[in-house]
Amino acid sequence: MRLGLVRKFRSRWKGNYQEYVRSFITNSSVLDVGCGSHKILPEAVGVDINLWCRPDIIASAGNVPVPDNCFDHVTCLEVIEHIDDPPRVLDELYRVLKVDGSLLITTPNCNWLWNLLLWGWLKFLRSTGQPMDDWNTEHIHTLNTLALEQLARRKFTIRSRKRINLFLMMYELVKTKLDSEPCQR
Repeated sequence: MRLGLVRKFRSRWKGNYQEYVRSFITNSSVLDVGCGSHKILPEAVGVDINLWCRPDIIASAGNVPVPDNCFDHVTCLEVIEHIDDPPRVLDELYRVLKVDGSLLITTPNCNWLWNLLLWGWLKFLRSTGQPMDDWNTEHIHTLNTLALEQLARRKFTIRSRKRINLFLMMYELVKTKLDSEPCQR
Protein backbone atom coordinates (compact mmCIF):
# COMPACT_ATOMS: atom_id res chain seq x y z
CA MET A 1 0.00 0.00 0.00
CA ARG A 2 2.66 2.52 1.04
CA LEU A 3 4.92 1.64 -1.90
CA GLY A 4 2.05 2.29 -4.32
CA LEU A 5 1.48 5.71 -2.76
CA VAL A 6 5.17 6.56 -3.10
CA ARG A 7 5.22 5.56 -6.80
CA LYS A 8 2.01 7.50 -7.50
CA PHE A 9 3.39 10.65 -5.86
CA ARG A 10 6.68 10.38 -7.76
CA SER A 11 4.95 10.02 -11.12
CA ARG A 12 2.58 12.92 -10.45
CA TRP A 13 5.43 15.16 -9.25
CA LYS A 14 7.62 14.53 -12.30
CA GLY A 15 5.06 13.78 -14.99
CA ASN A 16 3.08 16.91 -14.28
CA TYR A 17 5.58 19.23 -15.94
CA GLN A 18 7.70 17.10 -18.26
CA GLU A 19 5.07 17.09 -21.03
CA TYR A 20 4.84 20.87 -20.83
CA VAL A 21 8.60 21.18 -21.15
CA ARG A 22 8.71 18.72 -24.05
CA SER A 23 6.04 20.62 -26.00
CA PHE A 24 7.83 23.90 -25.45
CA ILE A 25 11.31 22.89 -26.65
CA THR A 26 10.70 20.64 -29.65
CA ASN A 27 12.62 21.17 -32.91
CA SER A 28 15.45 23.07 -31.26
CA SER A 29 18.92 22.41 -29.94
CA VAL A 30 18.53 21.54 -26.26
CA LEU A 31 21.03 21.15 -23.45
CA ASP A 32 19.62 19.24 -20.46
CA VAL A 33 21.77 20.16 -17.45
CA GLY A 34 21.59 17.74 -14.55
CA CYS A 35 19.76 15.25 -16.74
CA GLY A 36 20.31 12.28 -14.47
CA SER A 37 19.52 9.00 -16.19
CA HIS A 38 16.63 10.42 -18.25
CA LYS A 39 17.00 13.35 -20.63
CA ILE A 40 13.97 15.57 -21.12
CA LEU A 41 14.08 14.80 -24.88
CA PRO A 42 15.91 11.93 -26.57
CA GLU A 43 17.65 14.36 -28.95
CA ALA A 44 18.79 16.71 -26.15
CA VAL A 45 22.43 16.82 -25.11
CA GLY A 46 22.50 15.57 -21.53
CA VAL A 47 25.00 16.88 -19.00
CA ASP A 48 25.47 15.41 -15.56
CA ILE A 49 28.32 15.13 -13.10
CA ASN A 50 27.40 11.53 -12.29
CA LEU A 51 28.98 9.16 -14.80
CA TRP A 52 26.64 6.34 -13.69
CA CYS A 53 23.75 8.28 -15.24
CA ARG A 54 25.49 7.86 -18.62
CA PRO A 55 24.98 11.46 -19.80
CA ASP A 56 26.27 12.63 -23.18
CA ILE A 57 28.71 14.95 -21.40
CA ILE A 58 30.14 14.29 -17.95
CA ALA A 59 30.63 17.72 -16.42
CA SER A 60 29.45 19.97 -13.64
CA ALA A 61 26.70 22.47 -14.34
CA GLY A 62 29.14 25.27 -13.66
CA ASN A 63 31.66 24.19 -16.30
CA VAL A 64 29.98 22.74 -19.40
CA PRO A 65 32.54 22.00 -22.14
CA VAL A 66 30.59 23.37 -25.12
CA PRO A 67 31.11 26.53 -27.21
CA ASP A 68 29.47 29.85 -26.36
CA ASN A 69 26.03 30.65 -27.78
CA CYS A 70 25.30 27.18 -29.15
CA PHE A 71 21.92 26.06 -27.72
CA ASP A 72 18.40 27.36 -28.35
CA HIS A 73 17.16 26.01 -25.02
CA VAL A 74 18.71 24.85 -21.79
CA THR A 75 16.79 22.93 -19.15
CA CYS A 76 17.85 22.82 -15.51
CA LEU A 77 15.07 20.87 -13.84
CA GLU A 78 15.23 20.48 -10.06
CA VAL A 79 19.00 20.93 -10.09
CA ILE A 80 19.79 24.46 -8.90
CA GLU A 81 18.97 23.66 -5.27
CA HIS A 82 21.66 20.93 -5.27
CA ILE A 83 24.49 23.14 -6.56
CA ASP A 84 27.19 24.82 -4.47
CA ASP A 85 27.27 28.07 -6.47
CA PRO A 86 23.97 28.89 -8.23
CA PRO A 87 25.16 32.28 -9.59
CA ARG A 88 28.14 30.58 -11.26
CA VAL A 89 25.86 27.96 -12.81
CA LEU A 90 23.45 30.57 -14.17
CA ASP A 91 26.43 32.45 -15.64
CA GLU A 92 27.52 29.25 -17.37
CA LEU A 93 24.06 28.47 -18.72
CA TYR A 94 23.82 32.04 -19.98
CA ARG A 95 27.14 31.55 -21.79
CA VAL A 96 25.99 28.46 -23.71
CA LEU A 97 22.60 29.92 -24.72
CA LYS A 98 22.10 31.66 -28.04
CA VAL A 99 20.72 35.20 -27.98
CA ASP A 100 16.93 34.87 -27.64
CA GLY A 101 17.48 31.38 -26.25
CA SER A 102 15.63 30.32 -23.14
CA LEU A 103 16.52 28.60 -19.92
CA LEU A 104 13.76 26.55 -18.29
CA ILE A 105 14.49 26.13 -14.62
CA THR A 106 12.44 24.38 -11.96
CA THR A 107 13.00 24.28 -8.25
CA PRO A 108 10.85 23.73 -5.18
CA ASN A 109 9.36 26.92 -3.76
CA CYS A 110 10.85 26.56 -0.31
CA ASN A 111 8.46 28.38 1.94
CA TRP A 112 7.39 27.37 5.45
CA LEU A 113 4.66 25.05 4.17
CA TRP A 114 7.13 23.25 1.86
CA ASN A 115 9.51 22.65 4.75
CA LEU A 116 6.75 21.29 6.98
CA LEU A 117 5.41 18.92 4.31
CA LEU A 118 8.90 17.82 3.24
CA TRP A 119 9.67 16.88 6.84
CA GLY A 120 6.46 14.81 7.00
CA TRP A 121 7.07 13.20 3.59
CA LEU A 122 10.63 12.17 4.47
CA LYS A 123 9.44 10.75 7.79
CA PHE A 124 6.82 8.71 5.88
CA LEU A 125 9.40 7.48 3.35
CA ARG A 126 11.74 6.33 6.09
CA SER A 127 8.87 4.31 7.60
CA THR A 128 8.40 2.45 4.28
CA GLY A 129 12.06 1.43 4.06
CA GLN A 130 12.31 3.25 0.71
CA PRO A 131 15.78 4.23 -0.47
CA MET A 132 16.21 7.94 0.05
CA ASP A 133 18.60 8.57 -2.84
CA ASP A 134 16.11 10.35 -5.11
CA TRP A 135 14.10 11.93 -2.30
CA ASN A 136 17.20 13.11 -0.61
CA THR A 137 17.73 15.95 1.75
CA GLU A 138 20.77 17.16 -0.18
CA HIS A 139 19.33 20.56 -1.01
CA ILE A 140 22.26 22.88 -0.50
CA HIS A 141 20.13 25.95 -1.23
CA THR A 142 16.51 26.61 -0.55
CA LEU A 143 15.00 29.08 -2.98
CA ASN A 144 11.64 30.75 -2.77
CA THR A 145 10.20 32.78 -5.64
CA LEU A 146 11.85 36.03 -4.51
CA ALA A 147 15.31 34.46 -4.17
CA LEU A 148 15.14 32.74 -7.55
CA GLU A 149 13.93 35.89 -9.30
CA GLN A 150 16.73 37.98 -7.79
CA LEU A 151 19.27 35.38 -8.90
CA ALA A 152 17.80 35.15 -12.40
CA ARG A 153 17.64 38.90 -13.02
CA ARG A 154 21.42 39.18 -12.75
CA LYS A 155 21.68 37.94 -16.36
CA PHE A 156 18.27 37.02 -17.75
CA THR A 157 14.89 38.48 -18.56
CA ILE A 158 12.04 36.55 -16.97
CA ARG A 159 9.60 35.65 -19.74
CA SER A 160 7.20 33.51 -17.72
CA ARG A 161 6.52 31.93 -14.35
CA LYS A 162 4.44 28.83 -13.86
CA ARG A 163 3.43 27.00 -10.74
CA ILE A 164 3.65 23.30 -11.61
CA ASN A 165 2.01 22.06 -8.45
CA LEU A 166 1.61 23.42 -4.94
CA PHE A 167 5.37 23.63 -4.42
CA LEU A 168 7.24 23.36 -7.70
CA MET A 169 7.88 26.52 -9.69
CA MET A 170 9.10 26.85 -13.27
CA TYR A 171 10.66 29.91 -14.80
CA GLU A 172 11.43 30.61 -18.43
CA LEU A 173 14.44 32.90 -18.51
CA VAL A 174 15.53 34.47 -21.78
CA LYS A 175 18.91 35.73 -22.94
CA THR A 176 18.11 38.86 -24.94
CA LYS A 177 20.42 41.12 -26.94
CA LEU A 178 20.00 43.74 -24.26
CA ASP A 179 20.96 41.23 -21.56
CA SER A 180 24.07 40.16 -23.48
CA GLU A 181 25.43 43.69 -23.89
CA PRO A 182 27.78 44.97 -21.18
CA CYS A 183 26.09 47.12 -18.61
CA GLN A 184 26.87 50.84 -18.99
CA ARG A 185 26.89 52.60 -15.62
